[in-house]
Amino acid sequence: MELFLRPLEDPTDVTWSIIWLLVILLFGVTYYIDYIMRMAFDELGDEQSNQPEGCGSGSADSTADPSH
Repeated sequence: MELFLRPLEDPTDVTWSIIWLLVILLFGVTYYIDYIMRMAFDELGDEQSNQPEGCGSGSADSTADPSH
């Protein structure tokens, strides 16, 4: 049991397993955010390429007669 519960040689020493865990977690979160952003920009690009030429993202009544 001493192998699992042995005291630290220097209590002020850095616990490297926690640092490695945080580094791996940071890389994972960064990759996941990058993936989400890439998918969002791909969807925006698909929406713009599917619109007919000359159509903007404004209201459909933008060409209506203003006197009515």
